[in-house]
Amino acid sequence: MHSFKSTLPTRLKRRLWLLAVCVCIYLLIRRSSDSNVQAPLTFDEAIGQHVPQPEAQITVRGLDDVSQEVVEGSVHARPQDPERHNALPVLEQQLVSSGPKTAKAILPMPRFDGASIWNDPDEKFLSYLPHSGLSNQQLALTNALLLAYELNRTLILPPAYLGVVAPWKSYYELERKLGFTKKIWEQICVDEDPELRASSPAWMLKHCDEFNAFVAVKWSWLYDLSPLRKYIRMVDLEGKDVKVGNILKQFRISRQDTYIQVDEDPYDWLVYDDPDNIPTGTKYKRILPLSYFGDMPHKLIQLNSAFGTRRVRSDLPEHKGIKNLIVRSLIYKNDILTSVTSNAVSQLGGQANFISIHVRTGDPMFEELLESHIDGAVADIASLTGYARRFPVEEASLLVLLKGAVNSTDPVPRKSLEECKAISQERQRTGTPTGQESIIYIATNHKNPSNDPHFALLYHHFPCIFTLADLPPSILDPLDTVRSPLESKKPMRSILIPLVDGMIAGHASKFYANPKSTFSWYIKRMYERWSGGVVHANA
Repeated sequence: MHSFKSTLPTRLKRRLWLLAVCVCIYLLIRRSSDSNVQAPLTFDEAIGQHVPQPEAQITVRGLDDVSQEVVEGSVHARPQDPERHNALPVLEQQLVSSGPKTAKAILPMPRFDGASIWNDPDEKFLSYLPHSGLSNQQLALTNALLLAYELNRTLILPPAYLGVVAPWKSYYELERKLGFTKKIWEQICVDEDPELRASSPAWMLKHCDEFNAFVAVKWSWLYDLSPLRKYIRMVDLEGKDVKVGNILKQFRISRQDTYIQVDEDPYDWLVYDDPDNIPTGTKYKRILPLSYFGDMPHKLIQLNSAFGTRRVRSDLPEHKGIKNLIVRSLIYKNDILTSVTSNAVSQLGGQANFISIHVRTGDPMFEELLESHIDGAVADIASLTGYARRFPVEEASLLVLLKGAVNSTDPVPRKSLEECKAISQERQRTGTPTGQESIIYIATNHKNPSNDPHFALLYHHFPCIFTLADLPPSILDPLDTVRSPLESKKPMRSILIPLVDGMIAGHASKFYANPKSTFSWYIKRMYERWSGGVVHANA
């Protein structure tokens, strides 16, 4: 009997032999590639069960490797590019200008070609872990964009988390806390699949509230990043898995070519660019020159966190301009949020027809500052609107008089929004100060400020005070159908309402920021961009 092999035609045998060789080569390549990619957590390790430790191939350094408080070294120089001689468009020159005789115009980088990152062996990347509230994440994004520009690296953009997400933690614990990436979580916590819930461990079910407290979106869902993409190379991380193993897999980076900055403290380091202007007296533990990161040969620098005010210093003139462009560009431009905000502002009489105050409550830090914040705002509003003219006293005694009236006189009766708008329109027509009847909008997380004694000074003297809850409820109805492309089953209405609240405040004629609030810091950005004013606040 002839064997099967001997009965095959010669041409077919050659094809089978070639196919076998190709399969072997593929398996060898796949094995090599897999050895450079961090294995994903198992189902049971997804949250709370395991803290992955860095493997030997990845360069992991905390700041203990820096022996001095101030690290000596030259500022990392950006390689010259022949295409950077083009002039900026006029509008962008205005955006990046940081004042006469203090800054040079930014020379544009070539437009980022997304395909080039796969083909350029010299391409280097920067990434970071997001954490805390959206305002903190916005500050981290600002720092990361600036650092990516100064280091001439492509920034890998993690998703933005709207709502409540993990606070700052050291790298591996934070990475674990951000581990809600598997589809199984959506099936258990959003779909509430009965079979899956029955077979799921109890610890997973306990985390459903945590999973449903946030929604992940791409930053481009909130902002128009196109002006920045001309000068800063950036690329979105696909999906919402921010673990370093996923980044290595997506961007074909080896473990040996990866540096992870592990911090011990939220304010572990800052980086400065001007060797003649080394920062002193800061809240940061370590002061690093730009060359600390700039001299690293690794293809990927993965930061523990990029959050912190003035964490990335840009004192060199060529860096001041790009920082201004970043700040001016990171303003909400989502169509639905803009439309809802526009309708709400119209209800208050239109752009710059009202005064706004941001009041943050609930946190002990803000509660301690609440009285002084309200006192300062009331005294200043009384002066700005002409209401103080009723009291023939020195400015220094005005607040004492206003506070004394709370206990000695009856509060002014509250007026309806329509009454207040009519008064405002009439006084604008006659050129009369709006005075006591000025429309005041409070952006706040407080559920019922009118019944809180901390707000008594405001409500006692001004009858035209309103919050988002005082506007027609139908204004917010378009938020009911909003969904994130990254998490299409999660409702977003309750998560988006604070964003709308802040956006409304940003359209005021005067804005009073809440001291030490990063959300107030962001409202201030919007206010200065939309109203072109100065913040009259204690922040």
